Amino acid sequence: MKKRKKDRTAVENKIKNKMIIKSKRKKSDKAMKAPEKFIKQYLHQQKSYSHYRLKVKHALLQNQHNKKMRINKNSNVFGVGNLLLVVRVRGTTDISNPQKIILSKLNLKKINTAVFIKGTAANIRLLKKVENYITWG
Repeated sequence: MKKRKKDRTAVENKIKNKMIIKSKRKKSDKAMKAPEKFIKQYLHQQKSYSHYRLKVKHALLQNQHNKKMRINKNSNVFGVGNLLLVVRVRGTTDISNPQKIILSKLNLKKINTAVFIKGTAANIRLLKKVENYITWG
């Protein structure tokens, strides 16, 4: 008698627990989405992403334009319009490929080599990219 009662209560508790778990589940998980909803969601994501990319591209272009204008406006920037002496002071360990290319364009292939270059805004931008490996003035 007692065993039957325990078994019955155990079964009833299992059923209650299953009902609680089922009620906690989201109804949206059970329902299937229509293909139109997937398409609409996909198009919305694509539109948002393309809008974001345009925003980022515009911000980058604006930032580059501002940098160029800063260098061009500031005629008192050291080196602009002058002749510059550039000396390489560090080796090639832990140097990236673009920096290697810039140093080779400036003909600074070895340590302690020096080169005279014109102080144009473009050259100064190059020097700033490799300023950890050179000194100039």
